[in-house]
Amino acid sequence: MADSEDACEASGSSLKPLSPASYQGELSGSEEEEPPNFFQEAGGACFGSLVGLALVVCSLPFLWWNEQRYISTWRVLDEASRLVVDAPCNAALEDNYGRLLHVTCGLQTEGGPPIDTIGVEAPAGKALLERGRSMLQWEEDEEKDERRDADWHRKIVRRFRYRQVWSSERIDSSLFRHPDSCMHGGSLVPCRNPPWPADLQGGSKFWADTVKAGAFRLPAQLREKIPADEPFPPPLGTYHGSEGRVYRRDPSGLSTVEPGRPPAVGDIRLEYTVNGADAVSVLGAQVYSPAGGATFGSFTTPKGRVFRPELVAGERDAAEMFQSLLQSNEWMLWLLRAGGWIACWVGIAMAFGPVQQALSWVPLVAAWLFYRPLISVPLLCGAAALLAWASLRRRSAEQQAAAEPPPAGSYQPLPHEPPAGGYPSPAGWPPGGYGGWPPVPLHPPGSGLAEPGSESPAAAGPYGWARP
Repeated sequence: MADSEDACEASGSSLKPLSPASYQGELSGSEEEEPPNFFQEAGGACFGSLVGLALVVCSLPFLWWNEQRYISTWRVLDEASRLVVDAPCNAALEDNYGRLLHVTCGLQTEGGPPIDTIGVEAPAGKALLERGRSMLQWEEDEEKDERRDADWHRKIVRRFRYRQVWSSERIDSSLFRHPDSCMHGGSLVPCRNPPWPADLQGGSKFWADTVKAGAFRLPAQLREKIPADEPFPPPLGTYHGSEGRVYRRDPSGLSTVEPGRPPAVGDIRLEYTVNGADAVSVLGAQVYSPAGGATFGSFTTPKGRVFRPELVAGERDAAEMFQSLLQSNEWMLWLLRAGGWIACWVGIAMAFGPVQQALSWVPLVAAWLFYRPLISVPLLCGAAALLAWASLRRRSAEQQAAAEPPPAGSYQPLPHEPPAGGYPSPAGWPPGGYGGWPPVPLHPPGSGLAEPGSESPAAAGPYGWARP
């Protein structure tokens, strides 16, 4: 890899060198400045608040599910540990079909050995060949920083770094912010990462045709649990891949780097490992497979709980395997608990994002008032006067609407005080009206009933009736 100590800064569309103190190591990069946008930040805070509420809502049922998962798994393991039976490796007994077995057997292979897509072949007797790959590619690192200048104006600085790294996954260079600002050999070059060659795409594990533990064929779900933990140097010096690539053996495995030159973007390194364990221990129900006879499957307990088969490398008895499964269940419980609580607290913090965003502008307003009093004070006074004028106008409009008479024909509630001159008298009643409440006398003239207050207390009966 060609190392460079150059860096560049992009502000808009122009590029200019960065100071040596602005980076560390052999990097290339660019820098952008953008002013703060209140509406953009407020929108981001509101969106973050919604995401935070969603995290809180989802974390509570997640914590509930985790407790339920722990109890269910513990019950399955407890019941299965009471029903397990040790079985021999050399034969699959007919009486054991459907029973939960524990076996510790040596790994055996049948058919061809593991071989990968470029022709690397594992030693005889090995069940698994695993290939690790890495390609030299450009990588973009983004750093976001907030700064304030001498006028206390806030600005957001985005710094983009570009460097060459060995990566096991392809980095999409089309998503780079500045795809033409990479330094190589002291000059700017495009940041372009090539795709993986066709023979290196797909899976990284290669198996023998048939893998057995004693007389039992291992299904795919158990084969995946066999670890490849033993380094394996390819036996040949060179291998030929697709697109004319030549892989040469080096201390770590294979490489496309030509002797005598530094690595370049697109060079590939391959490393190989095989399974180091020659024996495995298995827990599972003995079932029949048309493809290979006796194998292992899930076991259903008498209470209807399902125990899925387990495999570990090495020789382990049933008690050790169940104890390890119980410990793994305990660890998983606490890890998921911690994850659920962290998600809940993060959600609560994000839900209050709009409040934090509003409070973040308080120092800016205070600094504005302190350093720009000739502008800030008149503007604030004008805003206060405008608000006061709007409030007074609104109150005046409400009072004017209350003073206007209601339209004709509308319902008019009786006032608390009688009109001047009293209420008009109906036909046949004494003139002059009645000045109190109710607007007409309680009893018509000539009825022989006295009005309240017209008789003495002794002469008046109950409820205002005159005594005979």
